[in-house]
Amino acid sequence: AFIHRKHGGWILILSSIALLLFGGGLFPPLIGIIGGLTGTKINHPITSIKTSAFLLGGAKLWPWPLVIFLVWIFGQFPVGYFWNDLMQSAMHCGVFVILSMLPLATYSAYAHDVQNTILRE
Repeated sequence: AFIHRKHGGWILILSSIALLLFGGGLFPPLIGIIGGLTGTKINHPITSIKTSAFLLGGAKLWPWPLVIFLVWIFGQFPVGYFWNDLMQSAMHCGVFVILSMLPLATYSAYAHDVQNTILRE
């Protein structure tokens, strides 16, 4: 809620580490740390960034990594309710989706913003 404030990103990172240390699981603190790292870049200018092929490729991916991440996060509950054995056998895919798509979504959103900022200049 307060990630846009001056030290909001760092507070989220510290509270996520506390959540990890006191039994909050693995993925909720991981998502909080990624969100906190992203939050530390809010309200910082991105005009000094030079474009590269890697950055443009990341911009083209936006918003699909976020869509894949959200579909997996919200879709695993109804699928697991009806086909529990299928979800248990596919959990290694879930770990891969969470650990890859969330950072990729963050990077592609940043690359998309950089590309739009450069095009507006």
